[in-house]
Amino acid sequence: MKIQKVSLIGLGAIGSFFAPKLYQYLGKENFRVIAAGERKKRLETLGVIINQVSYHFTVVDPQEPVDPADLVIISVKNMGLKQAIEDIRGHIGEHTQILCVINGVDSEEQVAAVYGWNHVLYSYVRVSIEMKD
Repeated sequence: MKIQKVSLIGLGAIGSFFAPKLYQYLGKENFRVIAAGERKKRLETLGVIINQVSYHFTVVDPQEPVDPADLVIISVKNMGLKQAIEDIRGHIGEHTQILCVINGVDSEEQVAAVYGWNHVLYSYVRVSIEMKD
């Protein structure tokens, strides 16, 4: 299956590593960030600066109806995983693959318990990141 539409939840250090590349490759209409409340407002208003470039990604509330994504990337902190698993629900379709790139040895098991192993990809990520400002 070709990946044409991607949703990402968790635009911190690791999410910010993936986001610009996906945005450039897929375009604004096919890459979206899942966020709610004040975080959603802040991302829509201020955007996010990654490597001195300001990005204004498409931001969707978890309750907003959307077309299913081909790939959902979960890059939240471990303490936010349970909420993220619920927040991605509207983005999951029959063929959606889920890539959970967070620390923790059981994150894939937690995702699979809700969506099934047929949707879950194993991952290992190692990225050198320096957060400034």
